[in-house]
Amino acid sequence: MIVPQAALARDVYDVRGFSSIVQNRPRCIKRSRDLAVSSSEVPYSFSLPKPHTTIDTTSHGAVGYTSTSFATSLCSNALLDTKAPLSKLRSSIEQLVPNYISEFKDKGMAGWEVVWGPTVWKHKLEWWESDKKTGPDNTWFIGHHPAAQFHDGTFDTYVVSIAGTASTYAWLKEDFVVRPVVDFNEFAANIKQVPVAATDIDDNTKTYIALGDAQAVYTLLNTTAPSSARSPGTTIVDFLQNLPSTLETAPRIVFTGHSLGGALTPMTALILQLQQAKPLKKVFTFPTAGPTPGNKNFANLFGKFNPLQFLGPAPYQAWNSNLRNVYDAIPQAWSTDQTDYPDQNIKHILKLYGDIPRAVYAVVWVPIQFALGLVDASKITYIPIPGMTFGAPQPPVPQKFSQFLGTVRDQHVAAYEDFLGVIPPSVSAVIKRSCLLWPTVGKKTLEEWAEGLPVFEQRGLQRSLDNEVAKDTQVQALVSTR
Repeated sequence: MIVPQAALARDVYDVRGFSSIVQNRPRCIKRSRDLAVSSSEVPYSFSLPKPHTTIDTTSHGAVGYTSTSFATSLCSNALLDTKAPLSKLRSSIEQLVPNYISEFKDKGMAGWEVVWGPTVWKHKLEWWESDKKTGPDNTWFIGHHPAAQFHDGTFDTYVVSIAGTASTYAWLKEDFVVRPVVDFNEFAANIKQVPVAATDIDDNTKTYIALGDAQAVYTLLNTTAPSSARSPGTTIVDFLQNLPSTLETAPRIVFTGHSLGGALTPMTALILQLQQAKPLKKVFTFPTAGPTPGNKNFANLFGKFNPLQFLGPAPYQAWNSNLRNVYDAIPQAWSTDQTDYPDQNIKHILKLYGDIPRAVYAVVWVPIQFALGLVDASKITYIPIPGMTFGAPQPPVPQKFSQFLGTVRDQHVAAYEDFLGVIPPSVSAVIKRSCLLWPTVGKKTLEEWAEGLPVFEQRGLQRSLDNEVAKDTQVQALVSTR
């Protein structure tokens, strides 16, 4: 989005649908600039944020391990806001990831290189879908450094970076398919078979994950790198299982991802640790903002193989912990246990941003009730894996639904970048500095981005403008007893 010079002169943006975190917190506005603006959004104004400031991660002991992991996950998310034909998305990510790594050299990524992929996967399009107007369903790659810095020394290290939700399909078929569940142990024992929904659910004794997440992990494990990428014709399983495997020679392997990638990270790592033929050793995980992927038995099994490792006092100084912002709505999915997890469950989304107006509450209430119905029908209780939290300053109370979505986006994306001090460059800046031959790709609107969110996607929801909702007596009746 291009900001008019007049707006800059008066130190105010006229932005459609984005909230501002202005309480002494710098905010990354790159994502807002990169998103296209839909004419259906309601504009409102907020003060121009101060220039972005970077945390001195060296003094916090982050450079070299956890912040590098987060920077790696941002590399795989370079196409998050784009839509284009698959061939263009693939050529784009193959150019962008190496250049993002170069941009992040001061975040511990100097000396890193891509050794597998990167690759993009798209589902087989339905007749009503356009290849040009859809984004990547999954994006992932493997990076390598022969002497990566950890808290306990330098080690030969590989990082598996998994992108978050970037398409409606990824949300509908991966994020949102939580009613049918998969027996995790059966899936782990047969990773080349398409996962199927379990029957005769026994939540007390068996280990389950959401079918949608299992389908995404299946894609990650069985898709080969294209001929134009690194290690063409191989899967990440082929690549990782061909690495040295003895305790003395095995490299360290880090799995990382944000959002949907934060849910897929623990599952992918654990499955590869459980392979009888050649289980991975020396595994570390650093998921961020991940929704809950499975039941209590899954959380316990993950913790057994990947116990929490605290590296320092800061929340991000931990391995095998889902780092989440307390104002981020996305990690609230798909937990429903309000007793043991009062601050991390689907219903808590309605309380995240204060006393929101009834009209906004009504619009948000609808997808939450739908999500609760899906989870209840699964016959399992989704239990979060262990996690650490941080809290950005409390955002202003959204007065419109478009502002609510904007706040959700800020808290799900920019807040993590600010907190970890890892700020991704804009795609256009990377292209310009690197003289890339960039194919034509489209930018998503806020509506299209929102369709990729757990809980929030219901097609047409964004188009229910605030003034129309206020006039809808039936919706008003839904919240009359609030």
